[in-house]
Amino acid sequence: MAAEDILILSDRDVMALAPMKAAVQVMKQTIISRSHGDLVSPPREMFSMDSTGLVWTPGGHRQLKAMGLRLYPTGVPKGDQAVLLWDSVKGSLKAISIGSYLGLLRTGAIGGVAIDAMSRKDSRVVGVVGFGEQAWMQVQACIAVRSIDRVQVYRRSRSLLARMAREASREFGVEVTPVDDARTAVANADIVITATDSPTPVVYGPWIDPGTHVNALGPKYTGRSEIEDGLYSKASLIASDFPEQYLRDSSFAFRSHPATGGMRDLASIIEDQVPRKDDEITLFLSHGLSGSEVCLLDFVHGRAVSTGYRAAARVHTD
Repeated sequence: MAAEDILILSDRDVMALAPMKAAVQVMKQTIISRSHGDLVSPPREMFSMDSTGLVWTPGGHRQLKAMGLRLYPTGVPKGDQAVLLWDSVKGSLKAISIGSYLGLLRTGAIGGVAIDAMSRKDSRVVGVVGFGEQAWMQVQACIAVRSIDRVQVYRRSRSLLARMAREASREFGVEVTPVDDARTAVANADIVITATDSPTPVVYGPWIDPGTHVNALGPKYTGRSEIEDGLYSKASLIASDFPEQYLRDSSFAFRSHPATGGMRDLASIIEDQVPRKDDEITLFLSHGLSGSEVCLLDFVHGRAVSTGYRAAARVHTD
């Protein structure tokens, strides 16, 4: 691949170049670098045009000399996504990732960082509510950082649930068991993952046992939240990868809840390395750290260059 080439990556290319375990490490370093001032991560922005819109999450990394953004539409049947990477010194466009996988990998890997930092080291059982693409990646990340024996999964579509559980068992090499309801999914789980678009709670505080860690990916807004207020009240430690984005949003459901005053940046938990008590409940609010996609694409681009990987497409510039 010539130095002037712009690498154009498909989902398949990203899968080949970035295994989950490596992605978790990239996201861990990205989150830490933000606390040191190396990652520039402005809040996401968007505009609306009638019933559609466009969202962009820009960012850059000083040490990597990388900058770029992720773009995706809203309110449309097919939401094609793109992540663009520039050299921040030369201004040259280095890579474009087209498709959804890099975004899914990024979110899953950040979830893996949270699980590694906030869950008990002896966690063995995972409970999942909303077993779709996002949850699949969270489970994959969980297996990358913990020795998991069993995964209990629930989603409303019974046929999809059964098929995905079989596929997950084969791919992950662990027991993945479909269950009949959300409460059964989280029962006796050491780690709970919620990944739904439900406007009403699917998991309640009283269901969560002492010592459990929860990764919440779905809505957390006034009148539209997948987790119930009691879960916030039970958690002794609450963190996010991008707490400022939540707290600047007036629609954040628990903005005025006493627990949010102590919401911590995930980076501080990683760096402080404070031992957690075995009986405490911890809660991670996944948001999607702006600029993290750019860092992950920079890693993928570097892997392609160092291995001589031939992507499906490249554009040569003079």
